[in-house]
Amino acid sequence: MSYYFQKNRFRAHLRYFVVSLVILLFLFHCTNPKRKPSPLTQSPAFQWFLKGRSFLKQKDFIQAEIAFSKALDFQHNFAPALDGLAEVYLAQNHIGMAEQYVQMALHGKPFYLPTRLTEIRLLIRSGEFELAKEKLKSLRAIVRKKHLKLLREPVLYYSAVVALKQNRLQEANLDLKTLLKINPQHRQALALAETLRQRRIFLKQFPLEIRKFVLKSVITRMELAELLCFYFDRVQFKYPLPAIISHLYPNIPFRKLKDIAPRSTEAAWIEEALNRQLLWCYPDSNFRPKDNITRGEFALVLQRIYLRTHPSPSFSNCNRQIRDVSKEDFIFPAVCLSLRNQWLELKDGSFFPHNKIKGVQAVQALQRLKSDVVSH
Repeated sequence: MSYYFQKNRFRAHLRYFVVSLVILLFLFHCTNPKRKPSPLTQSPAFQWFLKGRSFLKQKDFIQAEIAFSKALDFQHNFAPALDGLAEVYLAQNHIGMAEQYVQMALHGKPFYLPTRLTEIRLLIRSGEFELAKEKLKSLRAIVRKKHLKLLREPVLYYSAVVALKQNRLQEANLDLKTLLKINPQHRQALALAETLRQRRIFLKQFPLEIRKFVLKSVITRMELAELLCFYFDRVQFKYPLPAIISHLYPNIPFRKLKDIAPRSTEAAWIEEALNRQLLWCYPDSNFRPKDNITRGEFALVLQRIYLRTHPSPSFSNCNRQIRDVSKEDFIFPAVCLSLRNQWLELKDGSFFPHNKIKGVQAVQALQRLKSDVVSH
């Protein structure tokens, strides 16, 4: 009797298993039907777009432009094709045309993320790093929220590029580490990581307190005051400033300056630089702390410091041929002095006195001048 009982129980279990399997297969079939091809992928516009992407990958820009234009013939304002044309023109440095197609694509499809990424590349190429940083922040939030793995790598890469351009080295390093963890063979990221490494090695040759100035594209008068106080704080000046130079700008007391808050952080540096006649203020009693220093103005600053520690040199026999600074120009003696002592250099025979002085140029010039002053 136990034999028949076990046999019936086995049949019951088998019947239950088969019925369960049939139900599971039915549910799987219902929830995962065979997907039909999307009408978009079968459209002529999309096919021409794919051809354009293929040509763009091969850097055949002429054929890529033709293919994307064909896609637009079939479907007007087709965002992928407009984005493709923007990439074609961006690759050829036609910034104006690239910007035009980006705006057209975003006008028709504001949330098309590949175009948002192209817009960020365009901003980086145009040097608008702060705006690119803001747009990358919003794009990163979207990519993180929707788990868009395909866009994660380019977003991380361009975030690192912007951070490096803005000298935010720690943020650039963090983004690159994350990117290389995802894709260790990312060639652009590896090249950018090497650039970052070289920049850090370069910075190590400068004192820690002034590294923040080295990578700046411009130096303000306020920042220059801090640099001068750092390098020449303990230097004893032997000679008074010649009258021909001190009369160029009036010696206005610090307390009478209109645009400097007396108790601000930068006030101490500016006051010391003015008291020691390393810098000057303007006849309207303004120091203009946020104005950027030009190469011509910086040469005048170097001249002031040099003349406080050396007898006044003669420049009557200065025979340097400088294309953009004539001998009648009042900055000519200062420029000639800077060139003679190799504090600053010419480029193709021109000094470019109206160009803004870069941070690294200012710091290196002040270091050389400090060495000349100390060894004298």
